[in-house]
Amino acid sequence: MMRLMRPHALFVLLLAAGCATETGQPACPPGYRALVMAEAFFGRTVAGRVDVSDAEWAVFAAEELTARFPDGLSITDMSGQWRGRDGNIVREATKRVSIVLTEPEAQRANLLAAADAYRARFAQESVLLSEAPVCARF
Repeated sequence: MMRLMRPHALFVLLLAAGCATETGQPACPPGYRALVMAEAFFGRTVAGRVDVSDAEWAVFAAEELTARFPDGLSITDMSGQWRGRDGNIVREATKRVSIVLTEPEAQRANLLAAADAYRARFAQESVLLSEAPVCARF
């Protein structure tokens, strides 16, 4: 089994190496910059009360997201599901926030602070955060 996996793993490594620099950032076409796409997923179901309303979300987004990322972000309405600590599947309306981080090291703290604020304000168990290298042009 190991012999079959090694060539496959080597192929994947060679393929990835052709698409990224030594820093792990993508090799971008002319006019694009290697940046980081951050996404945060904010569930709107709140145990023991009515879900986070559109008005509550708008206040949160203005105070916590726009204030921390005044250069721009995108917000998408979606449906999501996840398994809570109690083992139950939760299906809920979700807000996906996408932000191109031009200074990831500095801006990451702002995203973590916004996620912490949401968890505290709306008694959330978690906020999913993800990052991926991207090529972007403004």
